[in-house]
Amino acid sequence: MRRPAVGITIGPDERGTGLYALRQDYVRSVENGGGLPVVLAPGRPEDAPDLLDRVQGLLLSGGSDVDPALYGAHPHASLGRVVRERDDFELALCRAALERDLPILAICRGHQLLNVATGGTLVQDIASDVKEPLDHDPESQRWERTHEVDILQRTRLRAILGRERMAVNSSHHQAVESLGQGLTVSAVSREDQVIEGIEMPGRRFVVGVQWHPEAFWDRASDFLPLFRALAEASRWLGGALRSNPDAAQAGAAPYLRLFGLAAGGVYLARGALAAARHGAGNGQAQPIALARFFAETLATAAPGLKETVVAGADATLALSPEALSA
Repeated sequence: MRRPAVGITIGPDERGTGLYALRQDYVRSVENGGGLPVVLAPGRPEDAPDLLDRVQGLLLSGGSDVDPALYGAHPHASLGRVVRERDDFELALCRAALERDLPILAICRGHQLLNVATGGTLVQDIASDVKEPLDHDPESQRWERTHEVDILQRTRLRAILGRERMAVNSSHHQAVESLGQGLTVSAVSREDQVIEGIEMPGRRFVVGVQWHPEAFWDRASDFLPLFRALAEASRWLGGALRSNPDAAQAGAAPYLRLFGLAAGGVYLARGALAAARHGAGNGQAQPIALARFFAETLATAAPGLKETVVAGADATLALSPEALSA
């Protein structure tokens, strides 16, 4: 099966060498999840649409602080390094990806940038601005789990990871403050309620996490489902449907008949149509089979809820194509 190309953002080397730098963790995690990593170096913001034409998914990586001027704030005394060239490029990349409903996984800085790209603001320094804060930037190895996060019910993150609470690593001094347009909170730090996860309901796949799931690529599988979900969303949704949006409308019919859910049918049809196009070429049998799978799964949950439909879709899309076509 052809792997979907996933663009990964990269920033300048902090040592001022004139080179770009990216930890292999991101590349290996995308590979382990089933994607084909493609590194996107900061360039001209106007080139963002052309670059996105060459990938089926986007991973916004970690790195420097986002310029507070971009969300209408003055620099805090504890503001870290800012690279405006990278900010401008990645904001253009993120907004263009949102416009075309391209799957996005945003990590640490990327999670914050996603919020700024949609009109949100940031806590510039947790230690200064949060009451009784946890140390979110401790001296630790990247893969050390330093605190717990609560993952909220009826969120994509909960459906993908299958956990209501997880221990995570932490390497940040900033955080999401006011949410950007269309975003909802999916996870919070258990000790101080700092926002640790955000997502955009109603989209194919837009998920942000404040911790670094990629750091565990060779140590634990807890967070691998995130990268699998990104790859599957990119393969079936970012690829097939972006190339033929009109077909998505027709593909909704089997779902609407089976569920009678005007909202849910659209999400489910996307997955079914794309699966069929990447399968044996049968344009009807596979969508209907997948629709039935959703029907059986969601019947045991809370049918009729938009959030349940979206969560069920994400959970199913994380399965292998073999499981879907069985």
